[in-house]
Amino acid sequence: MHYHPVDQDTVDAKQLEFIELKNTGTSTLDLSGLSFTDGIEYTFPAGTTVAPKGFVVVASNPEEFQQLYGFTTDFGYSGSLSNGRNS
Repeated sequence: MHYHPVDQDTVDAKQLEFIELKNTGTSTLDLSGLSFTDGIEYTFPAGTTVAPKGFVVVASNPEEFQQLYGFTTDFGYSGSLSNGRNS
């Protein structure tokens, strides 16, 4: 989870937030219909899976994510992650 990035040139930091989900197991995971609903809003479409040892990234701005990190993600959420900490 990258919840508090720094601004990059003319790109606001909120556009560079992302969440990475990695499958550390030995079976394919089905994410179909799973949702983020607190702070950010995103529901994985039907057929979304993560292979063993694979990962998916959900980004606040997939285009800016690709520019900065060099690979694409088709998953873009709305809202933003909190920059605060919970104790």
